[in-house]
Amino acid sequence: MKTPPLLIGTAILFWGLEVGQLVPAACMAVAVEASRWIAYRWDFKEADFKRVSALCTLALLSIAFYRLLTGWFNHSAWMILKWLPGLLLPLLLAQVYSTAGRINLSALFLLSKKQVPTDQSKPRYLDLSYIYLASCIFSAGFVNTRSGLFYVGMLGLAGWALWSYRSRRSSLGVWMVLMLVAAGAGYLGQMGLSRLQTVVEQKAIGWYSKPSEGSYRKYAQIGEILDGKLSGRIVFRARTGGMDERSLLLREATYDTFRSNPSIWSASRKYFTRLQKSTHPASWNLATGTGDFRTCAIAQYLKSEDALLKLPNGAFQIDSLEVEKIEKNDFGAVKVRGDGLMTYQIRYGFGSPLISTPGTQDLKIPKRESKAIERISAQLDLQSLPPAEILKKVKTYFTTRFTYSLKQKPRQKNSTPIENFLSNTRSGHCEFFATATVLLLRQAGIPARYARGYSVDPSDTMDGWSLVRARQAHAWAVAYVDDEWVNLDTTPGIWQELERKQKPHWEKYWQKIKDFVSGLMFRFVQWRQEMQTRGFLKYFPLLLLPLFLWPAGRIIAKVLKKRKLQKTAVPENHKVRLKAGTDSAFYRIEQRLNRLGLRRYPWETLSGWLNRIEHTARPMVSLDIPRKSLALHYRYRFDPRGLSASEKSRLTSMISAWLAENHFKSVTLKKSPDR
Repeated sequence: MKTPPLLIGTAILFWGLEVGQLVPAACMAVAVEASRWIAYRWDFKEADFKRVSALCTLALLSIAFYRLLTGWFNHSAWMILKWLPGLLLPLLLAQVYSTAGRINLSALFLLSKKQVPTDQSKPRYLDLSYIYLASCIFSAGFVNTRSGLFYVGMLGLAGWALWSYRSRRSSLGVWMVLMLVAAGAGYLGQMGLSRLQTVVEQKAIGWYSKPSEGSYRKYAQIGEILDGKLSGRIVFRARTGGMDERSLLLREATYDTFRSNPSIWSASRKYFTRLQKSTHPASWNLATGTGDFRTCAIAQYLKSEDALLKLPNGAFQIDSLEVEKIEKNDFGAVKVRGDGLMTYQIRYGFGSPLISTPGTQDLKIPKRESKAIERISAQLDLQSLPPAEILKKVKTYFTTRFTYSLKQKPRQKNSTPIENFLSNTRSGHCEFFATATVLLLRQAGIPARYARGYSVDPSDTMDGWSLVRARQAHAWAVAYVDDEWVNLDTTPGIWQELERKQKPHWEKYWQKIKDFVSGLMFRFVQWRQEMQTRGFLKYFPLLLLPLFLWPAGRIIAKVLKKRKLQKTAVPENHKVRLKAGTDSAFYRIEQRLNRLGLRRYPWETLSGWLNRIEHTARPMVSLDIPRKSLALHYRYRFDPRGLSASEKSRLTSMISAWLAENHFKSVTLKKSPDR
C-alpha cells in the first residue's frame, strides 16, 4: 500500500463509528493493517483477482436481493451504499497480501476478455488504497448524521493522506495554515450553499414548482390536471363497490374559494388535525357513520412523505392502514405519512360527514364570472326549481350542450377562461366543467365546492383490481343538498374513451408490457408483506447464507489453489514512507555541503543548487558524482516504483566514495554573479 501507516485502518474505524458497526470495522482494520508486519504473501495472478472481484459482486447482489425482499421500494434501498467498505474489503486484502501489491485494471471487469500480450500492449495497474479510503469517507457520509463529527473526521483523514506528499520547500506552519483555510472555506461554503438552497426552494415553491403527486395542494389551478392526462402510468389500484357511483369517484380534497385571474381554487382553512387510532389496530375513525355502509379497498404506494388518501364520498372509517400518522382538514382531505405499499379498506355511507358544513364562502361568485353565470342561470330558470331538480338540470345542460376536449381554443380578449368556456367555445376538460357547475349551483343558492381526485374505470382491471392511471385524474363538484354533500359530475361520460383514442396505436402495446411488469411487482410486494406479517422474512438471511457461501467458497478455493504462500520481505512498493525518499543517501551530500558553507536556499532546486556551487566552489569541490547520483535520488524520491535494491546499493556506494574524497572542513568561495 502507498498510504501512510494506519491511515486505512483509521478510515475504516471512522466509517464503523458513523454507521454504528464499530466492532466489525475494528476487525477489518486489523486485517488490513496487519499486512505491514506479516511477511507472507500469495502469488496471485490476474485470474485470481478477477475471481475476488466476482466475490465482491456476489456479495453486492446478495445484499441487494435481501433488500428487495425486505423493502426495495423505499428510499432506504440506497443505503446499500453505506456497506461499500465491507464489499470492497476482499479486493483490498487480495492486493495487500499479494506479491504484486497492486491489481491489473482488467481484473475489475468481469466480462473483459483475456488479451494476448504483445510488445506494444502494457498492462495497466491500479492501487486500490486511496480508492478504498475515499469509499470509507463516502459511505460514512451517506448515513447523513448531520453532525460536526463527520466533517472533522473527513478533514483529519484528508490531512493525514496529504501530509505524505506536502512540499518540503514550505514549512510545517504554512502547510497547516493552508489546510485550516481550505477546511474553513469548505465548511463556510457548504453552509452558504445549504442556506441558498433553502431560500431558492422557498421562493420557487410560490413561483414555479408544483407539489409532488399525492401531496396536499393548498390551491388547484385550472389546467394542472392536463399535465398527466395522456399518461398511462398506474397511480394506484382500487376495488370498488361494484358499479356504485360513489366509489367510482375517489376524492383527494375539496376547495371553496375561486379566483378568476388566474383561475385558481383554494381552501379558506388549511389547518389539519391529527386523528387517534380506534380501539382496533390499524383502524382510524374519520367521522361518525350512520346507517348502512359499503366498503372499498385501495392499494397505493407511499414514499415516506405526506400523501393524500383516495376516499369515496361518505367515507367515515379506514381499516388495515399501518401509517405513522393521519390528519384531516375541513375539506375532506386526509393526509397520511407512511412507507411502501399500503392496502387499506374504507367504509362509506351516504353523505359526507368528513366535509364540514357549508359557510358563506361556499356561495360566493367572483365578480368577473357573475355576468355569464347569471345569464345561464336565468336561461335554465334554476331559481324556481327545488335543489334535486337543479342538480339534474345542470347535469343535463352540460352533458348535452357541451363537448369534452383537452385542447383549448384561444379565448376572446378581456374574457376569463370560465366565461370563454360558457359563452364561446362550449368545449373543455373536467376542470372547466367542475368550476362552471360549482358557480351555477351557488347562483341557484346551493352551497357547492370544487373537488379533485380520480375517476375509476371499472373496465380497466387486473387481478381483480381496477387500475387507476394518471390520465384518470378528475375534477367534479360537490353540492350540499338535504343536509349532506353529494357528488355532481357534469363532465360528459365519454371523456375517458376520448383520451384513450388520442394515444398512438403502438403505445397501447407498450402500455400492456408496462402493466404486466407493474402487476408482477405488485404481486411480489403483496407476497413480501404477507411473509413479513407471518414473521417468515426474519429467517431469510439464514436461507440466503448458503446461497452466498457456496459460490464464495468455490471462488476462494480457486484463488488459493496452487498458489504458494511465500515468506518474503515485504516488497518495497508495499511499504509506505511518511515522506517518500527521506532515507536517500543523497541527503548526506547536502549535509556535507551545508557544513562546508555551501547551503541551499529554501527556494532552490537541487540541480540549481549544484549549478551555483559549480560557479563558486569549483575546483575545490567535485560535482561529478553528485550530478550522477541526483537522477537516482529523484527517482527514489518521486517515482512511485522507487529504486531496486541494486540501484539503491549503487547510489549509496557512489555517495560514500564522494564523501571520502571531499573530507575537507571548508572551501574558499568565488564571488557569484547571482548573489
